[in-house]
Amino acid sequence: MIKSFIIAALTAGSLVSAISCSDKTIEVESDGDAKALQDCSSIKGNVKLGPGVVQVDLSGISSIGGDLTCEKCTNAISISARDLESIGGAFRLTSMIQLATLNIPKLTSVGSVELITLPNLATMTFGPISEADTVEITDTILSDLSAIDLDSCDRFDVNNNRYLKDITTGIKTVNELFTVTFNAKSVRVSLPNLIWSNNLTFRDVGSLEIPSLETVNSSFSMINCTFDSISFPNLTTVGQSLAIVSDDSLTKIGFPELTRVGGGFQISNNTDLTTVDGVGSLKSVGGAIDFNGAMKTVKIPKVNDVRGGFNLQTTAKGFDCGPFQKLKDDGEIQGTYTCKGGLEESQVGGLGEDKGGGSSTKSGASNVAVGSVALIASTLFSLFYVL
Repeated sequence: MIKSFIIAALTAGSLVSAISCSDKTIEVESDGDAKALQDCSSIKGNVKLGPGVVQVDLSGISSIGGDLTCEKCTNAISISARDLESIGGAFRLTSMIQLATLNIPKLTSVGSVELITLPNLATMTFGPISEADTVEITDTILSDLSAIDLDSCDRFDVNNNRYLKDITTGIKTVNELFTVTFNAKSVRVSLPNLIWSNNLTFRDVGSLEIPSLETVNSSFSMINCTFDSISFPNLTTVGQSLAIVSDDSLTKIGFPELTRVGGGFQISNNTDLTTVDGVGSLKSVGGAIDFNGAMKTVKIPKVNDVRGGFNLQTTAKGFDCGPFQKLKDDGEIQGTYTCKGGLEESQVGGLGEDKGGGSSTKSGASNVAVGSVALIASTLFSLFYVL
């Protein structure tokens, strides 16, 4: 009995001495190792959780200067750190198939949040996190992201979270990209304070609200979404391409202040969109204009400079191509020109011979690709023309 007690005491002592709060990287191989860190109020280096952890409790630690990571910790079911306020580096959890709960209620600042392949993660509690350069959340069963509410970031990528129904954040600027793709079909995205972003991509989104958006420096895409209308009342400039593709319920678009699209402008394969008249201020398009679908009315009254080609093809009978033919005749469309109405199937990317080309609107995935190729080709054409 006494011998067993001595052995246990020696083991505990060796564990504590083996882990130092000042180590460059602290290896946590068990739940016991985690408890041995509770006297470390501040850790300067990295904390790496190993595959032996199950219910991790890092209480007592208020800051980690480096990374907090756990990769392929397949037995872990929960991580708790009730006093942790900041992580200077990456908070990275990957390939943790049993992890169900994250409880870090005071965490507000982190270098990056990377939660990847956590198929049982249904609950996470943060401060919420208001400072992070990068957010990537992939393959979880989270239903909302209220635990993350940033002011700005470089990258925000949320994808393949099949139960995610709400993404609301007060973010104001995005330096690289903001991407929401392949989550719940009805996912609501609300970015009420976003003013500027480099890239924006939304796929399979049910509701999209970005009322303060003024500038997209690069590209802006909305693909396979289920909203019936979109409105961007303050957006003035899209630096590269603007694409509205395969949004089958869409009936109305609103870009009342948009004056310039620097690359291609594509409105394609939106089944219920019969009127395009929400771009009344648009003047210049640096690449191609590529519209196809069932549009009965297309109004772009102020456009006077299309550096690439022009392709408008619709199944609507009696469509009036006169205004667009005049743009071509006046030299305001500098690339190839196609305008056709009354077609059995409208064509994507017919920017070449008058007989058109590309795939029909019956092929959703391929026509997006073909349309994108057409936009890129036309943009290159426009650059070559200018040079």
